[in-house]
Amino acid sequence: MKKRITRRRAAWLAVVPVAAVLTFALASTSNAASRDHSRPLHGQMRNIVQHFGCAQSPVGVCSTFEANGAIQGDGFVVVDTFPLFDPKALGFSEAHTVITTAKGDLHCHEAALFDLLVNDDHPFVDLCVIDGNDSTGDYFGATGYIQEVGTFPGTVGSLDFYGKITLLRD
Repeated sequence: MKKRITRRRAAWLAVVPVAAVLTFALASTSNAASRDHSRPLHGQMRNIVQHFGCAQSPVGVCSTFEANGAIQGDGFVVVDTFPLFDPKALGFSEAHTVITTAKGDLHCHEAALFDLLVNDDHPFVDLCVIDGNDSTGDYFGATGYIQEVGTFPGTVGSLDFYGKITLLRD
């Protein structure tokens, strides 16, 4: 004996699969959007100038710079450790950086390896780990890093930066 399908049952049989597909699509897009707020970073820091006798620094050294690219603003670096000058050794320092932007202040802790004595162009590399707890505005709660590679020939330096930042929200 054949069972007859009513209009009501036929309507439900058509609606249920469509609703399931829509529910899955909405759930997967909202989860993906809420999970990943990561962005690549790339740009330059120009006009890096060292300031000796800086009162904020335990070793008396600070620097200022202008950032452009994925992060745009004015930077201020307070150097925490600075090596004794040894012409046969590479220098290593640690510092705290604040980049003041229109979106807030981005804070990071960094460590740098540099050659300030042997090579004329004074190359250096630096890794700045973002501190979202001290950052403000859009950068509050952010995580990530900024890798810096540059030179300091004479009294004004410059560098290119690359990295990744993950914000709490877009």
